[in-house]
Amino acid sequence: MGVVWLVCAVLLTTIAGFLQGRESVWAFYLSLPIALAAVLGYVLATTWWVTPSRERGDEPLGRTRVGLGLFVGAAALVWGFGYGINHQAWFGERVTATVTDSEVRCGGESGDCRTLYQLAETGSEAGLGWNSLCGGTAPDGGTVEVVVDPLGWMKPIAGDCVGRLTTSPWFTYAWLGGTGAILVVRVAVAVTVWRRESIGGGPGSPDDVRRDG
Repeated sequence: MGVVWLVCAVLLTTIAGFLQGRESVWAFYLSLPIALAAVLGYVLATTWWVTPSRERGDEPLGRTRVGLGLFVGAAALVWGFGYGINHQAWFGERVTATVTDSEVRCGGESGDCRTLYQLAETGSEAGLGWNSLCGGTAPDGGTVEVVVDPLGWMKPIAGDCVGRLTTSPWFTYAWLGGTGAILVVRVAVAVTVWRRESIGGGPGSPDDVRRDG
């Protein structure tokens, strides 16, 4: 059952990250309970009974398993929140866009102002929306490089933004490595419990064999 929880947690993490990448209000609020459910899934994957026939307290590495589940859950949260920009970095297609308009917009908690540029794909003239160019500038009619999601789910982003905003790959390594570690720990606990039962005279132990003889 623990492996089932782990698979569900990985799927929920991916779904939450995909929703986060949409960068819309409805997708953000929908992703939150899914992301938290994923964290719970990682904890359950580590703490769920390895051998259902035994008492939970008898299984080794109790606190370590809880800590591992929380660590992987936290890494999955960060990975999910940064999935949108990572998706563009991994799968996005780079196209040339033309600046069709620009305007200065102010707002947010800091009240800072920034220049946004309306872009259209060069050649097809397909609209790519407004983009900040991550601090870069371009004149009206100028061209910039834009990364476009082939699925059309993520918003187009300026090519210069991808390298600056991409979430550190260490969170990906921590998440995937931690997920693998959960499987390793579960196998190690199962082996430890099996050895303990064998030495302690559990079913199938040498003592049972001698008594049967």
